[in-house]
Amino acid sequence: MKTLLILLCGLLLCISTTSAQLIINEFQPNPIEDAPEWIELYNNSDSEINDATYYLHDTKSVVKFHISRVEPRSYIVVSPDTSLLQSQQLLPSNIQLLEVKFPTLNNSTDNIVLRSSDSTLLDSVYYNVKWVKKGISFERKLPTMPAFSQLNLFPSVSVDSSTCGYNNSISPNPHDISLSYFNYSKASTSLRIAAINASSETIQKAEIKVFADTNFNNTTELNEIIESVSIENLPINSLYEFEIPIEKLHKFTNKYGTIHCIAVCKAEYDTRNSNDTIATSVFISYPRRSILINEILYEPVSGAAEFIELYNNSEYPIDVNGWQIHDKSTSSGADTLHLNLQIIQPFDYIVIAWDSIIFHQYSSIIESNRTQIVNSSFSLNSDGDVIALRDVNGELIDSLYYTSSWHDESLSSSKGVSLEKLSPSLVSHESISWSSCGDLVHRATPGEKNSLLLNTTLKENLDATPNPFSPTSNSTQFTRISFKLDSPNSVVNASIYNKQGVFIATLLNTTYSSSEGAVIWNGRDAEGSIVPPGGYVLIVESTDSSTGKVKNHRLLIAVAN
Repeated sequence: MKTLLILLCGLLLCISTTSAQLIINEFQPNPIEDAPEWIELYNNSDSEINDATYYLHDTKSVVKFHISRVEPRSYIVVSPDTSLLQSQQLLPSNIQLLEVKFPTLNNSTDNIVLRSSDSTLLDSVYYNVKWVKKGISFERKLPTMPAFSQLNLFPSVSVDSSTCGYNNSISPNPHDISLSYFNYSKASTSLRIAAINASSETIQKAEIKVFADTNFNNTTELNEIIESVSIENLPINSLYEFEIPIEKLHKFTNKYGTIHCIAVCKAEYDTRNSNDTIATSVFISYPRRSILINEILYEPVSGAAEFIELYNNSEYPIDVNGWQIHDKSTSSGADTLHLNLQIIQPFDYIVIAWDSIIFHQYSSIIESNRTQIVNSSFSLNSDGDVIALRDVNGELIDSLYYTSSWHDESLSSSKGVSLEKLSPSLVSHESISWSSCGDLVHRATPGEKNSLLLNTTLKENLDATPNPFSPTSNSTQFTRISFKLDSPNSVVNASIYNKQGVFIATLLNTTYSSSEGAVIWNGRDAEGSIVPPGGYVLIVESTDSSTGKVKNHRLLIAVAN
C-alpha cells in the first residue's frame, strides 16, 4: 500500500499544470540571515480570481488559505511574516501580500504543491537547494510549462538575487536584449562582446556601447565611449558578436596596464535592466623591454640569497602584479616566480629575491621599498640558465641566457659576485652588456645604481662614449652607444658601416625600445674580428610603433689603435 501511495504522489506531481489559473512562479526556501521564506503566486490567465480557497503543502504538512482577489497576469506573495518581508525585500509598491503560516520549506530538498479547495492539483515544484546559492530565489522560466523539474526552474539572475513581485529575471520579455559575454581574447588580442536576443520577439532596434572607465568610478560617461554599435532585426535567441582590437583601446586611453571597461546594451522598450551591463578588466601589455633584467646573483656564498634585479626602462610607472619570472623549461616544466603588487617608477629598480636573508646581506635595501620577497623553490643554475620575464598576458617582456663566461675573466672566483649591466637600458641577451660587479665590498648592488654604470649624459639624439675607443686597449675596449627617440615606443635597428658604405656589423635587429636606449659595440665585425682603425658610420633606424613613421640617425665613430 505504501509503495502504491508513493507512485500515486509521483504521478500527480508529473501532471501538466499548464492550464492552471494560479501557479507557483517564484519562491525563497533558503533566505539569508533572519529574512522570512516566501512564495510568489501568479495569475496565469486573463480572468480575475475572486474569493477562492487554496491548499499549500509540502511532503509532510498542509495549510489552507483564502484569496479575496487577484487581477489577471498579476502576482500575490505569501509569507509567514509579511512585515519582515517588506523590511528586507525589494517589493513593488502595489504588490499584494498575504500572511500565511505555511510549512517551513526544507533547506535541502522539498516539494511545494498548490491545490484548489476541492483538492485538485493546480501546480507543483520540486527543488534542491544545491541548485542555487543561499539567498538566491528559485524562478520559473515559463508559466505555460510545468515547474516540477529543473528544466523550467532556475536560480534568479537578478542583481537583487530575486524578483519578488516582478517579472522573473530568467523569463523572456517581449523586448529584452542581454549581454552574453564581455571578455579579453588573447588569441585575437581583442575585447570580445556578444549580445543575445533574450526576448520572445525579434528585436527591431538595439545598441551596444563600450566604455573605458578611465577614471575608475564605475560609471559610464559620454567621453569614455570606445565603440557604439547599432543592431537591427535581431531574431529570437540570436547572438550579435563583435570585437574591439586592443590597439584601438590603447589608442583611445593612451595607457598601458589594467584598463577597466564597461559594456552596456539597450533595446527599444527593454524594461529589464539587470542583464544589460557587464564590466571587465583587460591588461594592455607594455612594449617589450619596458622592464629589463639589470642585475643577477646566481651563485651566492653559503648562507646568502640569490636575486634578480629589474629596471623600469620606460616613462610609465609599471605595476608588476601577476607577472612571472621563469627559468629554462625542462620535461617537468619551468620554475616560476609569481610577482606581487609592486609599482616600479620610471627608470627605477626592484629586487626580486626568494629568501629574506637578503636583508642581512645588503642593509641598504631594508628601507628602500625596492625589494620583493617571493616564497618559492626557484633557483638559478650556477652553470648557466634562462631568465624570462612575462607579464599577466604571458607576453615576453625581457629574457636572457647567462653563462659563467659573462663574468670578468680576471676574477679568481665569481662566487658571491653579481652580474651587472654596463647600463640598465642595454639589451639583456648580449654577453657584452654584462660584466662582474665592481663593488669590492658587497660584490653586488641590489636596488642601487650598478657599479659599472657609465655616467654619460646624452646631449643629442645619438652619442657614443668613449669616442674614439680602442678594442685592443685595457680601458676602452668598447663604446657605449646611447640614443634618444621622439616616440615612447619604437622598433630599432642599429648597424655599423665603414666609410665606403660596406656593412660591418648589426648591433640591434628589430629591437623594441622605449624613448631612450643603449647598446655596446666592441669594435668587431659580423665575423667577430676586430676592425681596422679608422672611421665608421653608425646608422640607427627607429620605427614609431603607433604611427609607423621611420627616422634615421647617423653618427661617426672612430676606432683607434
